Amino acid sequence: MAMDQNELKKTAAIKAAEFVEDGMIVGLGTGSTVTFWLKQSPSVYKKKGYISQVLRPASEQASRPSLWVSR
Repeated sequence: MAMDQNELKKTAAIKAAEFVEDGMIVGLGTGSTVTFWLKQSPSVYKKKGYISQVLRPASEQASRPSLWVSR
C-alpha cells in the first residue's frame, strides 16, 4: 500500500530529526513538513540524550510551533 502525502512528510521529518546533533542550530523552513518535524524531534532527541538545540524559524508561521517545542 502506498503512503499518502502526510505519511511521507512525517517519515521525512523523522529522518531529518535524526541528522541533528546535540547543540546544533537548526533553521526551520515554512513548509508543512516542519510541523511534523517539530512534533517528532523532541522524542528523537530524548532517545539520543541530547540537551539542547537552537531553532531559528524562517517565518512567523514557523515560529509559533517552535516556541511550543522549546518549552
